[in-house]
Amino acid sequence: MGDNQLTSMPSTIGQLTALNALSLRANLLTTLPAALGALTSLTILYLGSNLLTSIPADLGMLSALKVLYIGNNRLKRVPAELGRLTALRLLSLRCNQLTSVPPARAYSRPLFSST
Repeated sequence: MGDNQLTSMPSTIGQLTALNALSLRANLLTTLPAALGALTSLTILYLGSNLLTSIPADLGMLSALKVLYIGNNRLKRVPAELGRLTALRLLSLRCNQLTSVPPARAYSRPLFSST
C-alpha cells in the first residue's frame, strides 16, 4: 500500500493477523491505528516518508518484528514500548524531528540506528 495518497488506515487492519510484511511508506498518513499492534506475525513494517507525528505504543506488541523503518516523518518522540521488540534487528528513525529518545534502560539491548 506504499506510494499512494493514503491519509488514514482503518482499525480493521488489525484483523490481518497472518500478515508478515506491510509497507505504508510514501503516503500522507498523520496517525496510525493502535490496531497495528494486533499484527503479531509482522516481521517487516515500513512507515517511512509519511507525515507521522507519533506512533502508537501498541507497536511494542509486535513480538516478531525484525525491521521497523519510520524515517522521514515528523516524530518528536519514540514510545518506550518499542523496547519490547526483542526480535528487532533494524530500527531506522532518520530524518525526523526527535527531541529525545527513551533512556537506554528502557530497551533490552541497543536498538537505534542513525541510518
